[in-house]
Parts: sequence; structure tokens; C-alpha cells
Amino acid sequence: MNFTDHTWYDPWATEQQSQQIDRLDSVLTELTRRNAWEYEALGRQTTQEIAPISEDTRFLNQVRELIRFVREA
Repeated sequence: MNFTDHTWYDPWATEQQSQQIDRLDSVLTELTRRNAWEYEALGRQTTQEIAPISEDTRFLNQVRELIRFVREA
């Protein structure tokens, strides 16, 4: 057998390669799905953690306005 001859064909090897490609494709699909889910979860978590900070910022701004009002009065 001449392995450099591109006309050489081994059905078993071809089937093995095809199965390996199918497995890799399946793994890639699962990793892509998991990555998308984790990305969305991270976005939700970030939003939940930012919300209280935004409320604190609004409260502090109101306190600053009140202090400014008292100083100017």
C-alpha cells in the first residue's frame, strides 16, 4: 500500500474519521450551547448586581441635592 497515493481508500479508516468528526461536531455543538447559556446567566447576574448600585446612586444623589439645598438656604 502506498499511503502517498491519494487513490488509496480504506473504508474502515474513512468510517472512523467520519465518526470522530461527528463526535467532535457534537461536542462543539454542546460547548456552544453551554457557552451561550453561561453568557446569558452572566448577563442576568450582572444586571441583578448593578440594580442595587443604581438605587444607591439615586439615593446618594438625592442626599447631595438635600445638602446643597440646606447649604444654600
